[in-house]
Amino acid sequence: MIRKPFAAPVVMLLLCAASVVASAALGKMALSPLEAIRGLLGIGAEDHEMVIRNLRLPRILVALLAGLHWPLPERCFKE
Repeated sequence: MIRKPFAAPVVMLLLCAASVVASAALGKMALSPLEAIRGLLGIGAEDHEMVIRNLRLPRILVALLAGLHWPLPERCFKE
């Protein structure tokens, strides 16, 4: 069995990107994934962009930073 060392990080990055898009799309004002991507990139409708950039993006960034925190102690104290 040949292992591909780059496959796991690529899959994890794709899952992370999908969760960011899903988090940006879901909420009280539901958006399609395409509208969420456009809002994240700043090329969408003005009201969608405002909701995503001002309300949802800060929560998404905090969630990503909190998720990055979990593997750090293991890497720091690994013998």
